[in-house]
Amino acid sequence: MLVFTRKKEERIVIGNEIEIAILEISRDSVKIGIIAPRHISVHRHEVFDEIRRENVQAARSQVPDLSALQSLLGKLSAAVPPVAVPPSPQSPEATAEPPAQESSKPAGPATSTPSRGRRIRAGRGGRNPGE
Repeated sequence: MLVFTRKKEERIVIGNEIEIAILEISRDSVKIGIIAPRHISVHRHEVFDEIRRENVQAARSQVPDLSALQSLLGKLSAAVPPVAVPPSPQSPEATAEPPAQESSKPAGPATSTPSRGRRIRAGRGGRNPGE
C-alpha cells in the first residue's frame, strides 16, 4: 500500500485519468473528492463488498440442476429427427466424378480475374490495365 500525507485542498493523481482531492478534514473523518472517467467505477469499500456478494450469489443461482439438464437433453434427442451424414471421402459415392455441366457463358477472348478484382484480357502485349 502506498501511503500519502495530504493537507486540505491538496490532490493526488493516479495514472492520467484519476484525481483525488482532500476537500475537508474534521476530527475523525476526511472528505475526499474523486474525478474519474465514467468507465471507471468508484465505490466505498463496504458498497463494493455488497456488490461482489450479490454478483456471486446471482452467478450461483444461474447454474441449473444437472438432472434437469439431462431430462431436457433426453426430450430434445427424442424430438429431433436423425440427421443424414454425408459420405466419407473414402467411400465410393464421394470419389465418383460429378456430372459435367455446360457453361452458360458465350465463347470469347480468354479472361482471368486476379485477386484484386480487375479483369485482364489476353492479347494486349503483356500490358495490364490499371498499372
